[in-house]
Amino acid sequence: MPTEIFNNLPEEKRNSIKQASLELLRTMPLDRITFKNVSDKSGVTRTSLYVYFENKKDLFEYVFADIHAHSGYKLQQLLQGQNLDIVDVFHEVINIIVQDIIEYGYEDIVRNVAIGIKLTPIDEYQSFNNIMDEIKAYIDGRCGENVMNIIEILFILFKHSLNAIFANFSMRDETINKFKMQTEFFKGYLHNK
Repeated sequence: MPTEIFNNLPEEKRNSIKQASLELLRTMPLDRITFKNVSDKSGVTRTSLYVYFENKKDLFEYVFADIHAHSGYKLQQLLQGQNLDIVDVFHEVINIIVQDIIEYGYEDIVRNVAIGIKLTPIDEYQSFNNIMDEIKAYIDGRCGENVMNIIEILFILFKHSLNAIFANFSMRDETINKFKMQTEFFKGYLHNK
């Protein structure tokens, strides 16, 4: 996230950095965007950007913070008083994200993020069996961990399906249906484990 120095800047300057970053994301993949590109587009020096943000990841976490907050609020509302199983919650998380992308008009931006993002392989997170055991423990009620930890694991497991949804947003209905079929199969596997 941004530094305190950035947070104390005038709103106009913070918005110029955000808008420049979003404009760049409309035309190029995330992994090709540099602080120099953002500097050229926003008029803020590259040196200042490094003072405001530790790295590009911090910058883009800031850029998308309002969407994350909005999606998080919708998810909280959904989960209050509900007794949904984790795969159904995961479906709802994806539905909320897709709705917010459409609402904000970020389809091109999300495609370029999906194209340029480096998704964490499962083996870098932990072994597949450990992942399955953690999800199963959560489903069986033996784990009181935050539901978002499990959602993060599911994002890793289904990264290719999710990337297909976001990389080709025009075919999202087809790719969302494929994703839901995969997760339903996964849910059946968990209940039989």
